Amino acid sequence: MDNSYFTRRLFDTLTLAEQAPDAAERSVYLRACHYYTDLLCQPEARAAERLTVDLPARLLFDDGEDDASVALDLSCYGFRLQDRPGLRPGKHFGVALQGLAPVTALVIWRDHDWAGCKFTTPLHPALLEAAAALSRSPKSPLSWPPRFEDGRA
Repeated sequence: MDNSYFTRRLFDTLTLAEQAPDAAERSVYLRACHYYTDLLCQPEARAAERLTVDLPARLLFDDGEDDASVALDLSCYGFRLQDRPGLRPGKHFGVALQGLAPVTALVIWRDHDWAGCKFTTPLHPALLEAAAALSRSPKSPLSWPPRFEDGRA
């Protein structure tokens, strides 16, 4: 992605911050603004290498609900997620990437059908490599979540 993308996201997020109905929501948008500003100032200064993956993920929410999604662009510090309604910047949730135990993540940004998420505790590089090894590919599709013969998950 080029700087114009992050510049647009920064301006959109500033607009949302101005329109926020309360201080808590405004704070969430302003934190996202800092994120975009950092990306614009140092676009190549990522904390870790990103791996291109297509990894099934189970999203776990505080209210007990869960949902299936797909994680992409995985690093030790975060991932891009195929979005679902209700994910907003600042929201914490659990995520179980295929082959890994559930961990906590935070939504940093959202754009149409995508959300950028940060792990609250970075993944160990060995876990990152294990997850990448389990990533789906056209030659060997994986079924996720696993199902019993009677259809239960």
